Amino acid sequence: MLACGYTTVGEPINTMPLNDIAAAQLCMIDKQFKYARPANALLCKSSPALPACSHRMIDAQRCCVPPMPAGKR
Repeated sequence: MLACGYTTVGEPINTMPLNDIAAAQLCMIDKQFKYARPANALLCKSSPALPACSHRMIDAQRCCVPPMPAGKR
């Protein structure tokens, strides 16, 4: 995580700008890490206008855990 620019291995929401978090998420995906949440939780899916997300396609089946139906969580 630190190699991709995260400033901490915890939740970086309060310590990093959203664009930097999006770039770090994309870096982790590029390095074959599996995102532990569904693809819709990625910043580039929920905030596609961030500069780091520009022209990036995310393969949700490869990058992330599949979404779970309500009640199965």
